[in-house]
Amino acid sequence: MDFVSAVQAVMNQTPAVRITPQPKHEKPTQPSLPRYTFDCKTVKDYLQERGIDGEIIDNFIEQKQIAESVKTGAALFFGKDKAGNVRQCSERATDGTPNKKDTYGSDRSYCFFSEAQAPCTSVSVFESAIDLMSFATIMKRRGLDFRRFHMLSLSGVYLPGKNEKDFRIPASLEPTRKPSIFTLTVITPADEVQPVLLQSLETDMISDTFRRSTERTTTIT
Repeated sequence: MDFVSAVQAVMNQTPAVRITPQPKHEKPTQPSLPRYTFDCKTVKDYLQERGIDGEIIDNFIEQKQIAESVKTGAALFFGKDKAGNVRQCSERATDGTPNKKDTYGSDRSYCFFSEAQAPCTSVSVFESAIDLMSFATIMKRRGLDFRRFHMLSLSGVYLPGKNEKDFRIPASLEPTRKPSIFTLTVITPADEVQPVLLQSLETDMISDTFRRSTERTTTIT
């Protein structure tokens, strides 16, 4: 007990307590990316083993949407804002383990997105970037150029609870909320998610201009 506290105790006074406010931890505005490289040999080999076309992989690497973790060799799929800043990063192991995650600080409002290079009134929605590229591979095999279509990855989907009213529109669908989009195709392997997601989109988005359709696809092997 220091001298001042001792005197206050003798005089039956309660010493003042100084409370130091805890620092506020603000949400990061950018993900904490691991050290990475666009020399993606390990990642490209992994994706080609999954059946994805090499030219399509190269296209996304050139657009700086796919990178490789220097430390682990994991595939990094980037979602960017209009200024080209990485705002979301999905990591996927390439060593055969099922490890996958969003990098800390990622904002799913900016998920992996392939923007059409020509006028387009539709958007196809996928569970993951790998599913998106698998579908682009199918399109190429059928003589179609995937770059003529909007394609968006949700960076994973979650199953709704028993109460469908609690289902939340994925944040990464925000870029599609505009009158120029007339057709929405949801392509996910989760049958439980599709009808609820589509119903929610129909009521929450511009339902009078949307035509709903569903398809199902899995990664090509």
